Amino acid sequence: MYRILTVIFAVLIFAGCRSETNTSDKIPVNFEDNGRFIPVIDEIIPLETNDTFLIGNNYAFKTTAKYYILGDSEKILVFDKTGKAQSVISPIGQGPNETSSVSFFHAGDNSIMIAAIGRKQIYEYDFEGNFIQAYNTSDNYFDFVSFNDLFLFDSQSRGTVHGNVLSIINKEGETVNDTIPIIAEGTNYGKDKIQVYDEYALFLPTMSDIIYKIGPTGHVSAAYSFDFGRYWLDSKESSEVSAN
Repeated sequence: MYRILTVIFAVLIFAGCRSETNTSDKIPVNFEDNGRFIPVIDEIIPLETNDTFLIGNNYAFKTTAKYYILGDSEKILVFDKTGKAQSVISPIGQGPNETSSVSFFHAGDNSIMIAAIGRKQIYEYDFEGNFIQAYNTSDNYFDFVSFNDLFLFDSQSRGTVHGNVLSIINKEGETVNDTIPIIAEGTNYGKDKIQVYDEYALFLPTMSDIIYKIGPTGHVSAAYSFDFGRYWLDSKESSEVSAN
């Protein structure tokens, strides 16, 4: 399973480096060429730690042009690219613009977005830890990214006529598009299925061989089709996994 998720991540990066032109051709994935997927450590950057800048075992890591960001369920820590501690963001509580957990967040080049899932809100902060604004959402969602004034909601718990979908929501809380299926045959696993670039985003649904392209206005198209060969679940296997 780890190998499949690693390859999914590599495929998304590979697709983003290719031409943006849509293609219906199958792109074969050669799993035997293991050298393409071996991680290489280029540099080790120690992160400053003190009584305030400590992180739990279960954490998420994001990076932007200027910062490294780590977050657990209680706080988000911001470091500059030398590893120096910059700020702590922890909107935990029961009051306005607070939430019970900050496990899900998105870091862009200009701000950090924090999911307040139970309140159907998203909070925006700058990298100094200052609150900017709250966005109301009508949808329940599991995870999200922010892209070109849009939110892409991994809405695993939201059933529509299309099944569970990737909902594209504008910052006024209105649904722009919700037709991309997230999962195949009712199963789901894995994260980091969405990669955001300057002018578009790419999304690979679980157990799908199609990578979708999302434009800056929320327009969706099938951008790439991959052949994972014997390393991918066929429809029969997918149904068996769902049944169990």
